[in-house]
Amino acid sequence: MGDDKASTLDLTYTKPSADDDSQLRLALVLASDPGKVVQVPLSGSGKHTTGWTTVSADLSKYAGERIASLGLVLAAGAQPIEDYQVNLGALALHDGVDRTPAAPKKLRIDQLLPGSDELFLSWQRSDYDTVRRLDVHLDDTYLGGIYGEVYYVKRFTATSGQLKLVAVGPDGTRSKPATVSFDLSTAPADVTAKAAPDGTLKAAWSPKQTGQPVTVAVRGLDTAKPFTKEVTVPGNQSGATLTGVPVSGDEYLLTVKTADGTATGVRGTFADAEISPYPRSAVKITGNTFAFSRPTLGDWHTLTILENGRPKSFATIYGSGNKPYIVRGRTTRSATTVTMSSATSKVVAVLEDYAGNKTTTVLRDN
Repeated sequence: MGDDKASTLDLTYTKPSADDDSQLRLALVLASDPGKVVQVPLSGSGKHTTGWTTVSADLSKYAGERIASLGLVLAAGAQPIEDYQVNLGALALHDGVDRTPAAPKKLRIDQLLPGSDELFLSWQRSDYDTVRRLDVHLDDTYLGGIYGEVYYVKRFTATSGQLKLVAVGPDGTRSKPATVSFDLSTAPADVTAKAAPDGTLKAAWSPKQTGQPVTVAVRGLDTAKPFTKEVTVPGNQSGATLTGVPVSGDEYLLTVKTADGTATGVRGTFADAEISPYPRSAVKITGNTFAFSRPTLGDWHTLTILENGRPKSFATIYGSGNKPYIVRGRTTRSATTVTMSSATSKVVAVLEDYAGNKTTTVLRDN
């Protein structure tokens, strides 16, 4: 401990059982006298509590000492105590310096999805030296804690309330909460969305009788391929069609909101109507032998190799037998090296994804 006269040690506990003459005591072993246990009584710790309570012990008497060991002693009273119960929560040592973290910044609801009962929150993360955990509450209900900058809640069925985020410091001190409120009664309900291969996305909802314009926004969730689009429609409208959206098969988030209402949304997948070709550079050709590398396309399914229009055969694992194509996760490694029947044949690769899109690459022309 430092020389600060305000050093304290706090114990948080609850005692459901009745008042008695027991006592909780801190057990300190100081480095200057390791053979001795110093007991510091915690006043009033024998009384029944109606919930969690925190008591403090003044340690200014031991200023300048170094604590070698710290524990807790339960001292019995003069008479036996029946049905005694105490639950211990936290033990925190304070040196008198105020290390209470600042309130978290930039708390926001990223996704509120009533159709699937999901909630995604985000905020600006603080340095670990000052914040060890961030606790999430809905009104006065604890939802969970994490050290990070995003939080996901499943089975989130609340229709209104205030979300609170509290930063917890290394010594257990708690910041003032950052807050964000929501109210589904102000939001369009029953939001749905469906994407089509022509690059359109149709959104529908049940409008509120506020007459306020409705903003419909779609955002691609693949950060490597950012996409956003937004339209505003009259408040009495129950649907909108967005054009020019991707046809990549990636996930998206669609949100619907009025000017002063809560945004609600739904997640979906863009139509998959495009495919990147299998690159010729992925094949190593030595004379008449072709060694095929695994396609890098994220959703590829099969790679068919045609020699003069006839598919080559490839061995597979798990007893599946030979297949007229290289199939994802099934073709043996040795089978991907093929010697063609003719040194002058035309060799073509046909790549197909799980959506059925195909693309052709000529590897050798005759």
